[in-house]
Amino acid sequence: MINLIKSGIGNIGSIIRVLNDLEYKYKIVSHPSEFTKTQKIILPGVGSFDAFIDSLKKNNLFKEIILLNKKKNYFLLGICVGMQ
Repeated sequence: MINLIKSGIGNIGSIIRVLNDLEYKYKIVSHPSEFTKTQKIILPGVGSFDAFIDSLKKNNLFKEIILLNKKKNYFLLGICVGMQ
């Protein structure tokens, strides 16, 4: 199970299509309480780091993602989040 972040911006539809084609299980997460314990997170972005981080903070996801990554060793895959 992959935690797929829905932050309000980003191309989540393309990621969903790929995950469906690969037959991976995922859960769309838009609130901190929705994370699964599978330790995998995909962050679909929009190419603007500032806009992406602002959207995570607005949805109370930013601190939870940091916590899960640092304390519980969740793996993160950021796609087009502007950190190139």
